Amino acid sequence: REYAYNGSRSSMSDDAGAAAARKRLLHDAATYYDVGAIIASESRVPVLFRAGAKGLGPAGADLRPGSKADLPLWLALPLVQRAEQATTTGAGSGASCTIEQPKEYSSKVRSSLTVDPTLDMGNKPFFYDVGFTVAAVRGDTGLGMTLSDVLIKRHGEVLAQAKSMGCDNDPTWYTSTLTATERTLFDAAYQVKLISCELLGPLSFLPFPFAKLQLAIRFPGLNPPVSGKRGV
Repeated sequence: REYAYNGSRSSMSDDAGAAAARKRLLHDAATYYDVGAIIASESRVPVLFRAGAKGLGPAGADLRPGSKADLPLWLALPLVQRAEQATTTGAGSGASCTIEQPKEYSSKVRSSLTVDPTLDMGNKPFFYDVGFTVAAVRGDTGLGMTLSDVLIKRHGEVLAQAKSMGCDNDPTWYTSTLTATERTLFDAAYQVKLISCELLGPLSFLPFPFAKLQLAIRFPGLNPPVSGKRGV
């Protein structure tokens, strides 16, 4: 890693830049081998080129100033970051390219999800990953807040479905409507449900105190005698 010295910068800004670089490095290292992150980075987002671009159009054609192109995130993000850096350092008069709002996160979609957070999202497996990235790059706090609210509501529904679903049922009909993040949560919660089914049998649907009693009856060794003190 190379650092260029600029005498006009203060030591404070240098420290902030180094901290940001370390943070990016740690994030990149954490997601480098994440298959989900790699696939999500292939998601395309609309990019507006104010100054045009060479070779980024269809079939490698050049883009004229003011043109838009759908680019994968792994390409769009460094282009936008480089444009912002050029503007910050005075190398450019303005951001030469910016990520526009994808139609998947339009006001209509946000309203629909807010009203009915149980909508089928199976065709948008990386809805949150891409959405939060776009919100951060565009500085769209409204989108970020909407995604957070929808995520919380849908996660509650996912856990409820995993808890209520029968142990002999095929959950595919439900998991096919979830995003990749939600499917991971459901799988983890449903695995716990399956384990309880194996241990408790037909009484696994009972509330926790009754289930605990049945577990103690079937497996006495897991429930040691109570001493004089109560557990916390």
